[in-house]
Amino acid sequence: MPALVFGGNTPIGQEEALWHPTKEAVALSVSISRRATSVWIWEHKRGVQKLTRSELIKCSSKRKTEEPNPITAEFKEWKGDDLLVSVEWGLEDEGGATVAWNLASHGLRVVSREPSKR
Repeated sequence: MPALVFGGNTPIGQEEALWHPTKEAVALSVSISRRATSVWIWEHKRGVQKLTRSELIKCSSKRKTEEPNPITAEFKEWKGDDLLVSVEWGLEDEGGATVAWNLASHGLRVVSREPSKR
């Protein structure tokens, strides 16, 4: 479980942080609840950008996502200025997508509406 769970004061491990290879930016894995995770991006001189539940649902699902299905977002890799993020929802892998957050535009876009392969 990520170190940022419920305000924990433990160091951030390699599984919870992914630095951009050439820029002063890092993606952080953050637990929102016991079942939901998100990704926050910190960039020097810009601060923190939180990928919110509503943004992730809007980008990744063409259908209504019922509560209380958990949304899990996990960073995959930096591809240039794009941070690829795997998004899944539901208890039984009901759906998923891959989205990209861009450092230059500070915008989120859909890469694929298919669940990521594990």
